[in-house]
Amino acid sequence: MDEKYPYQEHWKEYKGRRYIKFFFWIVYCALLTMLYFSEVPSATKGGLALVLITGFFLIEFYVANFECPRCNKKFFKKKRKIFALASWNQCVHCELKLYEGSKYKWSLIG
Repeated sequence: MDEKYPYQEHWKEYKGRRYIKFFFWIVYCALLTMLYFSEVPSATKGGLALVLITGFFLIEFYVANFECPRCNKKFFKKKRKIFALASWNQCVHCELKLYEGSKYKWSLIG
């Protein structure tokens, strides 16, 4: 482990999760647009849209459940607050800043 960047591998995993989310979001928007303009029956459109929305929420859940490299608790969520993302740039438990202890910097997609 690098002394200067002790959390590099953890943040690399988090960036991977963010890239998966970003890629799926692009695919999600494109597929919903294609589905809207397609000649597919309405019942099929509704079912496919539901599958896409469910997939998007599952990926969002995967990203939101990232564990803090320092305290090993959920980085974005406190217990009993299912939908409350209290902070997007620091751990809600130990206040570790996003990408602190790594070479990474914040960017729009990762």
